[in-house]
Amino acid sequence: MTLVVRASSRCVATLAFIAGAALGASPLRAQDEPHSRWELTGFGGYYFGSTLYSVAATKGIIVKARNKLTGGARLTYYLSSGFGVEASYTRITPGATLVDSAAGTEQNDGSINIDQADLDLIFAYSSPIEALYLAIGGGVTVFEPEVGGTNPANPESHDTRFAANAALGYKRWLSGPIGFRVEGRLRATRTGGSEALFSDSGGREYTYRRGVYTSGELTLGVMVGF
Repeated sequence: MTLVVRASSRCVATLAFIAGAALGASPLRAQDEPHSRWELTGFGGYYFGSTLYSVAATKGIIVKARNKLTGGARLTYYLSSGFGVEASYTRITPGATLVDSAAGTEQNDGSINIDQADLDLIFAYSSPIEALYLAIGGGVTVFEPEVGGTNPANPESHDTRFAANAALGYKRWLSGPIGFRVEGRLRATRTGGSEALFSDSGGREYTYRRGVYTSGELTLGVMVGF
């Protein structure tokens, strides 16, 4: 949790700096019509993970999703300059760190494939060339761990969970239909439950660590309007 809070602080600080610099050079003025009704954005960035699993029968053994580069795409439709609807997909494959607090050890022990699909509402304050926006919505997170020799084909290790997310961002059109977009996003995925999700090669059974898994993202994208 501390890692995600620090990550979110960095996201907000970075966005504030970029938006402030841009607004200082070109004051934002509200407009009635959007620059483009449709926007397609391809993006890349950094994912900030946190503790996801624990060993059910052994207290003090947990699995953390490590920080990792991420990428995906967003498709946005604006009903007006201030309101839009967005569908997005993100793929992350962070490494897994096995932490044994009793032994005082940490080791890289596989990876976790994470797929995220979302539908968000976009609230924007925009001018013909730039915009500040807030995105709020929900979707699903799909976890597929490969920890400690886990068989990725094991159906029990493939789990889909509901998630909510919120993002703060800034976008700017550069030339014609081409622009860029930078944002920080926080995500909360509902996990919980005491049932075993998967077993490693040593026979240890893993469950979710807590009821909500939190993560953060800081991304930069290239957008095309049409």
